[in-house]
Amino acid sequence: MPSKTRLKLVGAALARVRGRPGPVRFLSHAASRAARGASIMTTETLGRVAVPLAATLTAIATSPVLNRVSAGAPFVVFHLAVIVSAWFGGLLGGLLSTLAAVVVVDLLFLQPYYSLGVARIAEAALLGIFALTASLISYLVTRRKRAEERLQYALEASTDGLWDWNIAAGSVFFSDRWLESLGFTRDERPGSMAEREKLVHPEDRPHMQRLLAEHLAGHTPTYECENRLMTRSGSYRWNLARGHVVARSADGTPLRMVGTDVDISERKHFELALAASEVRFRRMAEAAPVMIWLAAEGQGRTFFNERWLAFTGRTLEHVLGQGWLDDVHPEDRATVVKGFQEALAAGAVFRCEYRLRAAEGAFRWVLDSAAPFETDGGAKASIGSCLDITDLKEIEAQRAALVREQAVSHAKDELLAQVSHELRNPLMATVLWVDRLRDSAREGPPLQRGLDAIRRLTHSQLMLVNDLLDLSRLLFGKLSLNMTQVDLPRLVNTTLELVRGMAELKPVRLEVSIDRLAGPVRGDPERLQQVLWNLVTNAIKFTPSGGTVTVRLGRTARCVRIEVIDTGRGIDPEFLPYVFDRFRQQDAEAQAHGGLGLGLSLVRELVELHHGTVRAESGGERQGARFTVDIPLAADVESGLAAPE
Repeated sequence: MPSKTRLKLVGAALARVRGRPGPVRFLSHAASRAARGASIMTTETLGRVAVPLAATLTAIATSPVLNRVSAGAPFVVFHLAVIVSAWFGGLLGGLLSTLAAVVVVDLLFLQPYYSLGVARIAEAALLGIFALTASLISYLVTRRKRAEERLQYALEASTDGLWDWNIAAGSVFFSDRWLESLGFTRDERPGSMAEREKLVHPEDRPHMQRLLAEHLAGHTPTYECENRLMTRSGSYRWNLARGHVVARSADGTPLRMVGTDVDISERKHFELALAASEVRFRRMAEAAPVMIWLAAEGQGRTFFNERWLAFTGRTLEHVLGQGWLDDVHPEDRATVVKGFQEALAAGAVFRCEYRLRAAEGAFRWVLDSAAPFETDGGAKASIGSCLDITDLKEIEAQRAALVREQAVSHAKDELLAQVSHELRNPLMATVLWVDRLRDSAREGPPLQRGLDAIRRLTHSQLMLVNDLLDLSRLLFGKLSLNMTQVDLPRLVNTTLELVRGMAELKPVRLEVSIDRLAGPVRGDPERLQQVLWNLVTNAIKFTPSGGTVTVRLGRTARCVRIEVIDTGRGIDPEFLPYVFDRFRQQDAEAQAHGGLGLGLSLVRELVELHHGTVRAESGGERQGARFTVDIPLAADVESGLAAPE
């Protein structure tokens, strides 16, 4: 059928469809309605609807004209309409354009005309192929459009400047972000990679070219280089360039390379400032008059200054990590390690005195102090200093020795004064009684009292002299024991008879509890009696009138136990650890009772010579006191298994 006749028939058919508009008018009417609705849409929505609709209408309007030129021309124009619709309207727009094209082609160009039916199988296959290819084109175009949109979004969101180098063509593309970061406009965009290389600082250019050449030759998996890049203003900024060859020829020749440029000026300035700060720290550490070190959790010591290395005579490689512990004295090593680890874990200050081996081999005392801090990564670390305090230690030792000497001298002075007092008073009383006895030699009762006083005072003097002599023998190691089997029950009774008069004179009540099966023990009877004498007389002396002194003799599994308990003034808890020390008396009240502070010291010395123990207990002031002596049984002493409870 001639084309002119076909156009006339189409026009008539459009006018005959019961007064309704033909396909072209219908589509035009729909486009008009869409245009009116688009006035309230956003620009993006308008583009997604109006452009596909306009492309489809244009294809429909021009297809009859093109059909006169060639029977296949309408399919070409409809394919173009589908591409445009899919690009701007997405997959749905492309599919709708495909549907409209199928309908128009079936109505206008395939028999029977103006009907949706197809008379020939070949035409039906042709229409199906068109619908399939148009749908596939819609899918592919939409996928490509979305990929480009995602890429564009990524480029807009990223601070990286993108470049795409077509090595084969010698051209390069720079993204808008790349231009903005350097201050260039689109008209000033570099046209080649060589022009970009000119922007690199001359000092950095050879290094950059070497790295790029290595990657292009396939020697490195990626290209990465830090350099200074010139901006439009002529200043330089620090830049990190990363790239990768994405296409090569069969022989390995690079064809295309894609990469990014990132502004790292801020990071680089921070790194430079940090490096300068580290240089200043190291200079300060090297100039410091003390040993300085750094440590990090899990790494040990990470830095030592030259003064540490000079002090120990070690190399830096040897002392890093845990190597520095080789110079710490073996007896101090565990304490130092534990103290430092605990301080580092708790973020606390570390302070410790220990011995450190010097270069000449001798150990010297050092004071090690460290303060905690956190690294940029949040790891725990410490910075410490070490000071040689050996001379200070020696001065302290000399001072302590001087203090002890002064204390001993002072104790000697007090001892002389006390001895003078203790010797003078009994002697003066003795002289007075002798004079009185001489004046009243014929009076019976006064004579008896005088003789008793002389005996008591003389015995007191004898005990004082004996204590001094025993102390002297103990100090010079000349005190010997006459060891024999001792009947302790009998010894206790004998000793109490000697002190009973002293107790009755005060008066103080004496109570005795004796286990007849206690014993036997092996010891010196005279010395054991001296121990009991000192404990009982001491208890009577510090027990007020009307008080009670209790003496108990019992037995444990391996020991004979003697307990002396009083209801006297008691012992201050602060003085209790020193109660057995020589020449130590609790206070002026204790000194007023007489004595030199030797009795209890002799008790401890004599008990220990018998392989026994003695201890003192008291609830405090006015709470009385208890002294407990444990002497091993004779069998245990002979077998060397003395183990008092």
